[in-house]
Formats: sequence, C-alpha cells, structure tokens
Amino acid sequence: MPIILEIDGRSTVKRLADDFQDQTGGVLKVYTDPNAHRLANEQDRLARVRVFNVPTTVGRLQLRSDITVGSFCERVSEEYGLVVRIFRPDGRVMVPEDVPLSRFGDIRYQASRKEMEYLALCIAEELENEDCESAANELERKGRDIRDKRERLDVENSVNLLDRIIDCLRKRDLNPIVDFFEKYPITASIGMIGSIYIGNPLGLTASTINLLCKIYRLLQRYKSK
Repeated sequence: MPIILEIDGRSTVKRLADDFQDQTGGVLKVYTDPNAHRLANEQDRLARVRVFNVPTTVGRLQLRSDITVGSFCERVSEEYGLVVRIFRPDGRVMVPEDVPLSRFGDIRYQASRKEMEYLALCIAEELENEDCESAANELERKGRDIRDKRERLDVENSVNLLDRIIDCLRKRDLNPIVDFFEKYPITASIGMIGSIYIGNPLGLTASTINLLCKIYRLLQRYKSK
C-alpha cells in the first residue's frame, strides 16, 4: 500500500508528523538545521522550517511502503527542502537508514536478562579505567540549562547510566547496569546516548565525549550481533 503525504508550506510540522505516523506507525521529526540538531516547533509551518531552497514547496509525495528510511529522508530534503529523521514508535530510537518504512516492527527492542548481563560485563571491563564520575558530574551540570524536556531527560538518564556503571565497578556487581537496561532497553539507550554524543550539542569536554563514544559503540556492537 503506498504512502501518500500532502506537503504544503502552510501546513504545520505536527500535521506532517501525524500524517506520517498514521500511515507508517513511525515518528517523523523535523529539524531546522542541516545536521539535524535543532528540532522544529510542532506548531511551525513547513515553509518556515525549510533548510534548503528547492523549486518544489508543495505537493503530494507518493511513495512505495518498501522505500528505505534513508531514501525517504533524502527525497523529502531534495524535493521539499526539509530535514527529517525517522524514529521508532516510542520516539526515542532513530531507525537505521536501510530499514524500509514498512518494517518498523522488525527492529529489535528488548534483550533477555542473560544477554543484558553479558553486555553489562563488556561495559564494566571496557570502562574500568575510565573517569565515569567526572563525566557524570559534567553531564549533570550542563544538563541543568537544557529547556527541552526530552533532551533534558536524555541527559538525566545518561547520568543515571553512568552512576550505575560507577556503582557496578565499586561493588563488582553487574546488577545495577542490568537493572538500568531493563528499564531503558538497549535500543532506546542507543538513541539516548546518541542524542548527546553525536555532534556534541552540549559542548562537552573531549574526555566525556570519548567516554560516551565508547558506551555508544558498545551498545551498537551489541545490537548488531
């Protein structure tokens, strides 16, 4: 069944996102910069949040449901000048570019406790000599100035994860990390860490960014197994 989106410069960001979600089940987010760091306001009109100047500003975008996320985002950018990203229905985990729009439900979300114990062990071994406490303190300090509730929550949860890692290393007990991933599934945590690490929007120090990068890559490596 084709996906049909009516894109009109007078329409709002929310209307486009709702239309996309109704037809695919996924969450479409619109950004106001080419690197997808600044979210557009839901009430903004599409004409106002266009990032690129293109000839086509209105029209009907008709697509096959098996088009990949990457191709979809590229077409929206080239034909309408909009920068968009696609997330799972929970709104927190970005969908990989090679996934068809029709297959959001196939993306792995949760892991078994045994699998999470293995991941916790990998994290503990990899970060044993890292200064997690300084990174947690910096994140907490810089997170106080964030106004967006979702972005602030990502920082708070990341601090929580670092605190669990510190607790784990002190007690030589994997349960604090495993308990975290039971509450915040691994795929959700990838999106959470990625929103802070990629592009460094908070202006974190190199040591904190390197630590988050390690965690992000460990989670990505685990997910690809």
